[in-house]
Formats: sequence, C-alpha cells, structure tokens
Amino acid sequence: MNAVNTTPERSAVAQFPEVLSKYKYTRVETRQDVVNFINKLVDLGMCDKPRSPSWSSVATMLGSNTVLNPDHREAAAAYRPRTFADLNSPHSIASSMPALYLDCEGVNLSREGSLTVLEIMSVLENRVYLFDILVLGKDAFQTPGKNGITLQAIPEDAKITKAFFDVRNDCDALHHHFGIKLQGIQDIQLMELATRDYSFRRLASLANCIDDVTRNSALSTTERKALQAVKATGKAILRREGFKLFAERPLLPELVMYCIVDVALLPMIWTGYSRKITKKGWEKMLEITARRIESSEHPGYEPNGPGRSLADWGFKGLMTANWQWADPRNEPRRNYESYL
Repeated sequence: MNAVNTTPERSAVAQFPEVLSKYKYTRVETRQDVVNFINKLVDLGMCDKPRSPSWSSVATMLGSNTVLNPDHREAAAAYRPRTFADLNSPHSIASSMPALYLDCEGVNLSREGSLTVLEIMSVLENRVYLFDILVLGKDAFQTPGKNGITLQAIPEDAKITKAFFDVRNDCDALHHHFGIKLQGIQDIQLMELATRDYSFRRLASLANCIDDVTRNSALSTTERKALQAVKATGKAILRREGFKLFAERPLLPELVMYCIVDVALLPMIWTGYSRKITKKGWEKMLEITARRIESSEHPGYEPNGPGRSLADWGFKGLMTANWQWADPRNEPRRNYESYL
C-alpha cells in the first residue's frame, strides 16, 4: 500500500472534485482492456481513414500561409469530429489534427530507466486511457485486437497521426524497451517554437505552454486554477519523493490526475499553435520531429545530455531577429526532473 503523504495543503483532487470530474479516463490494466481500446479505435475508423494531408486544408481554402483567420474561428470551435475520417478530410476544419496524443511516465524515463505508465488521449472520445505498463509489460503492445492490430502498430503507422509534447525521451524508452519505431508524429513543443515571436534561445516547458494557451481559452478561472493546482501538487510530490512513485502501485490519486491533465490538454495546445503556425514552420516542425526521433533511437543518444533545453538550430532559418544562439556543448547536463 502506498503510504506517501501528498502535500501539506489539500491536494487538487480534493479542492476541485467537480471541475476535475470532467476529465474522463479509463485504466488499462489487463489484456482484455487493451483489446477493448484497440477495437474502439477500429470502430471509429482508424483503419479506414486516408493518409492525412501534410498541411492544414484551412490554409489552402483561404489561400494563406497560416490558418489564423477570424472568419473561421467560430466554425473551428463548433466542429465536432466523430471519426478518424472527420479529422483527415480535405474539407475538414480540423484537417491533419491528430486523433491520439501520447505521453509516457516512468523512473528515469529512457533506455536507462523504465517506462511504467503510458497515457493516450483519444480526441474522438474525449477520454484519456492510462496503460499500466508496469503490470502489462510487453502484453500492452503485443496483444492483438480487431484485424490483428496491436497497440505497437498504432505509433508505428505513419498514416495514423499522433502527437507528443517533446517526443525525445518517450521515443527513447518506447524504442529500447519495446522495439517501437515511431512514425506519423507531430511534436507540439516544436509547434510552439515555430510560432514564437520572442527569444528563441530555449524550449518551452509543457507547463509554460498550458499557461500560454489556456490563458486565452474558454476555460473558466476556476478550471484554470484547478489545472494549475494539479500540476503544482504533482510536481511537489515528485520532487520530494522522486519518480520512483511511478513504479509503485496503487498509483497516488494526485499522480493519476497529474498524468491525465498533462495529456488531456494537448489537443487544446495543438489547436492553439496550429492557428498561428505558417506553412514553412509546419514543415520545419515535421522535419525536426523526425530528426528528434532518429536521434533518440540512436545508440549514442543521451537522455539527460547537455543542451536539452536549447531551441533546435534547425529553426534558425525561421527567425527574423538576430537572436543569440547557445552552444549545447557549453550547457550543463540536466536530469529529467528539470523539465517538469
């Protein structure tokens, strides 16, 4: 039984029960749970959808380099995709939007540590699935559902668009522990960088992006406070007790909610930056995402190496200002906890 104290204050779960109850989730702890998840995606048309376009059709419809247009904001807000095809239709407001958003947790998440929790946000269901990798192990990725499809096949399918926020260590762990080769990935951290209009020296954290996007969103002040409290509570617990808690069961309710909120907000963050990104920025994001995946799978990759917080030099061509760029070789090594 987990006897860890949470925080001196009341946890976010206790403070905002009604607000946080809107974030629906399903625990995936058995092989049948895995099958149910896969079958649900198949029923939603995962295998029927066409290859997603490389650039949002909204920009094409407007004859513009960006998708930021006040006349289409209302239509975009009202659009409710029901199937994978809705997300990838050439006439869809949400064209090229990922249907699945992924995040991993673990103890020293990397090839050197462990991956114990996988979170997947399914936009079409508005639900987060929490895969207990500590319990399931390889069965999580190798158990087949309809049409023989496994969970491993989904992140490896280039035709199924997925999104991560900073894919690097997640990719490292998925590849080296479970042999997964990611394809069809968009990195939201790089989307933020491609739309930024201030200093490009360092990458933004997920907490920064959540604050940036939700500040101008339809979320109420109470809901924003609840989300901030969830993050603050989770950080406090992890900094005090360590990431070893992700390998203990049962997982603390505060950490369960911490995992859920992180991935549940990714579609909103993706949407916020997709409305500002240019075609050149979009293409650069995909290019650098692919480069991140390739380097993370490489034998020489350092999960806590120097320069991890620095903006990728590949974005320098997008910059109009003469920003000072830092040399990663002069940066100190940082551990995973620096990026909470």
